[in-house]
Amino acid sequence: MLSMARKFDVLHSHFIEGKGVKTIARESGLSRTTVRNYVREFAEQKQEIIAGGDKSEILLAMSEAPRYHSAGRERTALTDPVVEMIRECLNQNDRKKALGQKKLCMKATDIHEYLDEKGIHISYPSVCTCVRELSAAHKEAFIKQDYRPGEVCEFDWGEVRLTVAGRSISYRMAVFTLAASNIRWSALYRTEDTQAFVDAHIRFLRWLEGVPYLMVYDNLRVAVAKFVGKNEKEATVALKQLSTYYGFAFRFCNIRKGNEKGHVERSVEFVRRKAFARVNTFDDGHLRNGDGLRQRFAHHAGVFRQGAEQDALRRPRTHRRRINCRACRRRKRTHGLDHMGESPGRQDYQERCEYCEKLSHGNGA
Repeated sequence: MLSMARKFDVLHSHFIEGKGVKTIARESGLSRTTVRNYVREFAEQKQEIIAGGDKSEILLAMSEAPRYHSAGRERTALTDPVVEMIRECLNQNDRKKALGQKKLCMKATDIHEYLDEKGIHISYPSVCTCVRELSAAHKEAFIKQDYRPGEVCEFDWGEVRLTVAGRSISYRMAVFTLAASNIRWSALYRTEDTQAFVDAHIRFLRWLEGVPYLMVYDNLRVAVAKFVGKNEKEATVALKQLSTYYGFAFRFCNIRKGNEKGHVERSVEFVRRKAFARVNTFDDGHLRNGDGLRQRFAHHAGVFRQGAEQDALRRPRTHRRRINCRACRRRKRTHGLDHMGESPGRQDYQERCEYCEKLSHGNGA
């Protein structure tokens, strides 16, 4: 591109020094067409000033650097047939991704080599530009969600590094967030395994005194057993058992779409910062009994024993099980157990429960 300084030299050589177009082109190394165009443009602008035009705009145009209008140019190398060949290569890449062959996709350099083998001589930057334009994804739109109380709860793991008894130890934070009210609950664990996953759910739902309708997870190892196809996921046995036992539905976020559970993503950072930004050093006894850490989490979890969200949560169901005494088992009589409680083991069966004692006294036994 011709700079302003070179444009000035061309105009000065022609109008002041009186040199011709051929001489200026030979001395400057520019094309005679380029020199002729700028000389003619300057002469026309000068005539407009003499004819009474707007001097300020004309003088500004005369002093500007030259502009090239390339929007209307026709492509000579990157023609429509070449674009279609590049598009077909990209379509093949999409088919390979669908079949799980992402590592076999062609890059821009491979497409350039393919075109060169076909006898199409085009520059590599042109191929890159075309690939970028064809593969440019549409701008993603985000819709603000409106949640009903008790409808959605999100779960995620976080990490916090604390100093305990002089040692720096990494802990895992299990964080739950209710989407409607943004109420948070969190607990610390040493590992991010199935046992901690199940224990966190039991403690959270017991604290909540209810069950949300839908739990939202990302692609956790403790929640996703395997991927089925491109987008489908199969839940782990532990998650299926939790869902069946407590009666909640669940769904998984898409890969690399943390915005689909943005409440808990923000809550991980919030709880970690509010609970441990000022105090992150504890002694061994303080950590062993867990009271100090539980108080710090509870202080920032929020008051939750009232409000629309609490009222909208489903109450724990009552399962009918044969429990408590052998007499009840023989009579095939059942007692109700809150499903949030612990189911009794075989050693918990007694000869007679309180209910059977009352029955026997009433019959004079």
